[in-house]
Amino acid sequence: MLNLVRDVMSLVSALGYRSVDGVFGHDAGSHVAAWCSLVRADVFRCVAMMSAPFAGPPPLPFNTNSVTRFFAAVVY
Repeated sequence: MLNLVRDVMSLVSALGYRSVDGVFGHDAGSHVAAWCSLVRADVFRCVAMMSAPFAGPPPLPFNTNSVTRFFAAVVY
C-alpha cells in the first residue's frame, strides 16, 4: 500500500504541487486515498472514500519486549 501512496505522491509532484485540497478514492482506490491521508497528512488536506469501508491502520505493537509478553501471557 505504501508503494501506491508513493505513486500518488509522484503524480502530485509531477504536476507541480506541494499539497492538494483533497484525495478521493472509489472502491479499491478508497484504501489508497485513506493511506495517502494517513501517511502524508501534510500533503492531502482532506479525504473522501466511496464504496469501500476503511478499518484503519493496523495497531502498532508497543511494549513488545520479552518481559512484557511474559506478563501479558500470565495476566490473560
